[in-house]
Amino acid sequence: MMKRLRARDIGDDFVEIHRRIHILPAQQACFRDDPVRLLKIFWYRLEMGYELSGEAKEAIRSHLDLIDDGFRRSNRALGFFLAILRAPQGVAETLRQMYQCGVLAGYVPEFARIACLVQFDYYHRYTVDEHTFVLLDVLESLRGTEDPRLQEFRRIAGELRKPEVLKLAILLHDIGKGEGHGHSERGVAIAETVLARMGLPPADTAAVVFLVAQHLTMAHIAERRDLDDERLIIEFARLVGSEELLRMLYLFTYLDINAVGPQVWTDWKGTLLWELFIKTHTILTRGVPEGEEEHRRARSLRAALVADLGGEFGAETVGQHLDLMPIRYLLNTSSAKVAQHLQLIDRVRRGEPVAVHWSAFPLAGYSEVLVCAPGAPGRFTSVVGTLTAHGINILSAQLFSRADGVMIRAFQVSDGRGAALQDESVWHRFDRDLRGVILGQVGVRDLIKTLRRDLLAKPLPRPREIQTRVEFDNVVSDRYTVIDIRAQDRLGLLYVIASTLSGLDVDVALAKIATETDQAVDVFYVTEKDGRKVAEPARMDAIRRALVHAVAEGIA
Repeated sequence: MMKRLRARDIGDDFVEIHRRIHILPAQQACFRDDPVRLLKIFWYRLEMGYELSGEAKEAIRSHLDLIDDGFRRSNRALGFFLAILRAPQGVAETLRQMYQCGVLAGYVPEFARIACLVQFDYYHRYTVDEHTFVLLDVLESLRGTEDPRLQEFRRIAGELRKPEVLKLAILLHDIGKGEGHGHSERGVAIAETVLARMGLPPADTAAVVFLVAQHLTMAHIAERRDLDDERLIIEFARLVGSEELLRMLYLFTYLDINAVGPQVWTDWKGTLLWELFIKTHTILTRGVPEGEEEHRRARSLRAALVADLGGEFGAETVGQHLDLMPIRYLLNTSSAKVAQHLQLIDRVRRGEPVAVHWSAFPLAGYSEVLVCAPGAPGRFTSVVGTLTAHGINILSAQLFSRADGVMIRAFQVSDGRGAALQDESVWHRFDRDLRGVILGQVGVRDLIKTLRRDLLAKPLPRPREIQTRVEFDNVVSDRYTVIDIRAQDRLGLLYVIASTLSGLDVDVALAKIATETDQAVDVFYVTEKDGRKVAEPARMDAIRRALVHAVAEGIA
């Protein structure tokens, strides 16, 4: 004899049977009696941990006509929607079911514009709508993570005062993609319309709109701009305006990158984002540094470095080294780094053609190699070429040249998997071959020909070839012209660009290399040989044409 199923009333004419929410035949009019129950049933699902039965989902779909403009403007509807978003777990799956049943697009009709919208690149794995839900999956996965690299994100996620604000921003951040290019700007206008209709309070609306507008900004600055540029950090802090918004934007940036597809997030990106976050947080909590004249600050830092390192290297040696360096070196180089540089310079002074030191930072996702040698034209290109020949992935580089000609180059690098390079044998071979290049015993191209013949072939056209774009920016930095180069990613690309800039007598002070699966975004902070910015339109055009041609030709 079949056991009689027992229905338990859970409220609002919904019943629970075997951990599923049902609507009994006698209660089929429950939604017409109170249309807000179309949202409330999902709140029950989330709060109680029950699934919706098949007939409950069918009843929901057959009553979607009840979600009209009055429903969308209802304070009660907003209250239950925000209650769903506030939940620490289960929000992603609940919103997916709301979407599948038609309730989400009914309540936010604009969301329908990104339904199953495919993004035609190799970078995005998901359709726009699913990418949105994956962001929420990633957010919820932080709750129980033990990964030491993610603990700061976990802490921030757990301490948000209004998690529903972040989740609303996540829901709306790509909604502008249904309207074409410039999705952040388009998304702001759409988000403002949606939130005004919902009746979200003004302060929360402003926060959501800010996050939608700026959801790409933090990654852009961290990956493509000079994080030692104090003016840049101050301007970013002013843009953000509050610690809470900074925390949400930092977390949002992590989530957005992770939800693009596998292997898009790297520990190196995490390191850059953390540096930008902590520097911006310092400005927001301690205030903008007083208008102390830059050279006065440099003198103060010089005195501190001489006092700190004078006992080991001699005060005169330290002071002379600092005096021979550009002012940005004084302003941005730690005592520990200066000590490493002095040790390398001493080795060169004793007769070594080049001095190399490397360190690995596994949790940060990179290794650092320091190179010191007597200055000569093309030194940066020589080091880049030698690293390339050994299959070492360059993430960023800082270039300093002393007034007496000694050069120091710092490279942040990774292996082919995007992890810190810890194989000592690779570094020994790199050191040996770089010495050969510096001494003129082997040419960089010959080295590449021997070790990486695959780099010498002219790049073949691809079905979806990305056109090389070269842009100049003389505003973002007080000292340098910033050249942004976007091109098809390929082996040896950085060497090609570095060689071209060297041949054009362009001095590189900083390089940052970002890859978006099938395309590279290489950024160079540069000056002319006399230290001036690249300012003449004709000069810019000549550099642009040379770079586009060189990228097309590859390594000759």
